[in-house]
Amino acid sequence: DYFHSKQTDSIVSVSGKPIHYVNLGELTFNGVELEGKYYFKKDFFLEGSMLYQTNVDGNGRIDVTPIPNIGFKAGGSYQDRRGLSVSLFEVSDGTIDGYSKSVNPVQGWHNILNGDLRYDLGKALHLSDRTGVSFLVHANNLTDFREWLPSWGFTSVDEIPVEQGRVVYVGLRFSAGKN
Repeated sequence: DYFHSKQTDSIVSVSGKPIHYVNLGELTFNGVELEGKYYFKKDFFLEGSMLYQTNVDGNGRIDVTPIPNIGFKAGGSYQDRRGLSVSLFEVSDGTIDGYSKSVNPVQGWHNILNGDLRYDLGKALHLSDRTGVSFLVHANNLTDFREWLPSWGFTSVDEIPVEQGRVVYVGLRFSAGKN
């Protein structure tokens, strides 16, 4: 896919005393995205995507947003007939230019690994097909990577922590009357 997006009259906050808002003016994005999915078997597949984008403001300045020009996503998923589903997905983003004077760590290429596990307890407990009970585990940032991204919109050129560390969610999902 190719995209071209022109944004005008965006209002952003700017630091100063007091912090105030200004009209950013104009910003144009151009980019391409490629994606694909491959099934090895009915219950196992890999998928991935690649994004390249660039932007230019109304004054001709290039890459003014705190968004990497290039990014990749890839992962695999397995789901069996007994109700088990397991997925691992990696998100990888490129560097963001213009923050060499940052006081905090400057973000280079970074990778975040996320995972999901779901087990359909309804199948194990032989419940009706119209009742759903599932055990869920979702994990963000399995490798405990500390990610720093630009604090955009302020006069200080610095970076702030975004991914502080690993987060794991565990839960039960109930549904009734499903098809």
